[in-house]
Amino acid sequence: MANALSTGDSVAAAAVFASLFILLTVANIFRLFQRRAWFCIPFTIGGISTLNQNLGCTSRSPSLTMTVETTGYISRALGSSNPTSTALKIVQVLCILLAPVLFAATIYMTLGRVVRTTDGENHSLLRSTWITKIFVSGDVLCFVTQAIGAGVIAAGGTASLGGDIVLAGLVLQIVVFGFFVCVGVRFHLRLGRQPTVQSETFRWERHMVAMYIMSAAITSRNIYRVVEYCMGADGYIMHHEWTLYVFDAAMMVVVLSVSMRCYSLFKESAGSGKIMHEIAMEVYARSSA
Repeated sequence: MANALSTGDSVAAAAVFASLFILLTVANIFRLFQRRAWFCIPFTIGGISTLNQNLGCTSRSPSLTMTVETTGYISRALGSSNPTSTALKIVQVLCILLAPVLFAATIYMTLGRVVRTTDGENHSLLRSTWITKIFVSGDVLCFVTQAIGAGVIAAGGTASLGGDIVLAGLVLQIVVFGFFVCVGVRFHLRLGRQPTVQSETFRWERHMVAMYIMSAAITSRNIYRVVEYCMGADGYIMHHEWTLYVFDAAMMVVVLSVSMRCYSLFKESAGSGKIMHEIAMEVYARSSA
C-alpha cells in the first residue's frame, strides 16, 4: 500500500542504505559482545531486518533489530530487478515496517537500567522493573498489531483493512512513546535537582540525551508512516520513493548510530558499582572503629 509495499525503484539508494545498515549492525554486534550488553539484542535484530528489506533476502542475531532493518533494504534493492516476487515484497514490508518496534524495546530497557544504576527509583514515576514491563508489553502489542496489518497487505488481502490495522499500531506506538518520554523527562528533571550519590559517579545525562535523540527519530518516522497510510495509495508519499529514505531509512541510521552510546552504560555502571562498594566498605570500617 505504500512505499514499503513496492519493490523499490532506486537500486542505488537501497544499496547505499543496506550498506550503512550492514556496517552499523556489525559495529553494534561487536559492542554487544564486548560489553555483554544482552539487553541490546532486540536493537541488533532490528538493524538486520531493515537491511533485508532493501535487497530482497530473508534473515537472527543479538542485533536483531538492525538485522531486520538490513534485511528489509537488501530485499528492496533485489526487488528492483524482480518486481513480481511476492517473497521479496513480504520480506520488505515486514522488515522495514517492524524494525523500529524492536529498536523501541531496547530504548525502554535503557531507561530502566539508568534508573537502577543511579538509584533513582524515588525520582521515577514508575519503578525501574515496571518501566521495562509496561513499555515492552506495549511495544509487543504495537509489533503484533503492525505485523498483522502488514501481513494482510503483503499476502494480497484487502489493502484498506491492512492499512487501517497498521495505522492503529503506529498511532498506538506514538502514544506509548509519548508517555515513555514523559516518564523519562520527569525522572531527568527530578534527578537533576536532587542527585543521588550513585548519579554523581555515573554520566547518566549522556544516556538520557541519547535516548531522547533516538526517541525523536523513531517518533518522526512513525508520524511519517501515519501520514503515508492516511494519504492512501494515491497520496504523494506513495509515488515518491525519496520520502522513504529521508523520513524512514535516514531516521533509523540516526537511531543505530546513537545507539552505540548504550553499550558504554555497562562500563560506566560497573565502574559506579565498584566505587559504591569502596564507599560502603569505608563507612563500615569507620563505624566499626
